[in-house]
Amino acid sequence: MGFGLLLCAYFLFTFMSVAIGDYCFATFIIGAMVTVKAVSGLKDYNLRFTWLYPFAALYGLLAVFFAARVLDELFLWNLPIHGDSVAEGIAEWVKFVSELGFTIIALWSSAEIAASVGLDKHRERALRNMIFTGIWGVAQVVLLVVPGLATAGNGALQKVLLLYLLVVYLLNSFCFYGCFSAICPQGEEFGKPSKPSRFKFMNELNRKLDEKNEQARLEYEKNLQKQNQKYSAKNNNRHHKKKK
Repeated sequence: MGFGLLLCAYFLFTFMSVAIGDYCFATFIIGAMVTVKAVSGLKDYNLRFTWLYPFAALYGLLAVFFAARVLDELFLWNLPIHGDSVAEGIAEWVKFVSELGFTIIALWSSAEIAASVGLDKHRERALRNMIFTGIWGVAQVVLLVVPGLATAGNGALQKVLLLYLLVVYLLNSFCFYGCFSAICPQGEEFGKPSKPSRFKFMNELNRKLDEKNEQARLEYEKNLQKQNQKYSAKNNNRHHKKKK
């Protein structure tokens, strides 16, 4: 469906980019490509996911910038971007807008899909995480506009905000994983038949899983039939009353 790829892209843009520092250009370009693939599947269920394309493009541009900066340091090319406070400042703003926009759109679209299939808890989590992400966005804007706050008190505020951001990363990752595990394309609600394996114990496990899926499907169809019968009976009673 695409939620698994969306989770991978978010992981690359957030955790991985923080972990590898200046070499984040690799995660940005891979994440941008994964995002395009994820959106190609998710847009059939919610067109708002297509709003992620511009942010994927911005991450692609950031990948070029950071790659050029790393290569400049390695080969001493003396490119004008190296040590240019204006260029680095613009890059920081673009990175901030990309991360904030990508996260908000992904959560918003996920909340709508969850609501459409009756997963209220997943919808509430996505909306809650949008608020948490927005709080980080406001705080980050303040630090970008007033850089002195980031260095005050040995960078205490910056450290607190980084810790908060890591918590937000975890919450958002769990949210996307929840959507990945709970939402599936129509017709695959009870899983697909398992493929034969050359290992006997795997075939036995798959057989038991297929039996459970089949039992769940039959129970679902039975309950659905009962609901349809009740609905038909109510409609017939109303029809008879109108004739009288």
